[in-house]
Amino acid sequence: MLALNLKELNELINITHDERIVKYMEELKKVNRSPKFREYITEEQDKEFILNSVRNEGIVEGRAEGRLEGENFQKIQIARNMLNDKINLESISNYTGLSINQINSIKF
Repeated sequence: MLALNLKELNELINITHDERIVKYMEELKKVNRSPKFREYITEEQDKEFILNSVRNEGIVEGRAEGRLEGENFQKIQIARNMLNDKINLESISNYTGLSINQINSIKF
């Protein structure tokens, strides 16, 4: 919100008809104009905090994706070993969670 200028804040107030939001926005305008508040956080710091939040969210999502890919790779490796040991497809599916079609598509 620090990055919004007064014109943008006024536009937001005009968009809404909820009295609570109007009151909140009026208070926010006061805070944004306060030099004392600006002593605690600058507009640049606010933007940096937002960027870091977005960046951290991306890291968390990337780790989750990597974990899923690793788990899937491991399932395929286990299924491949079980196929080499001539274990039936239903058992492989039960143990790995892979479908019969996925197991049939595994290349050696």
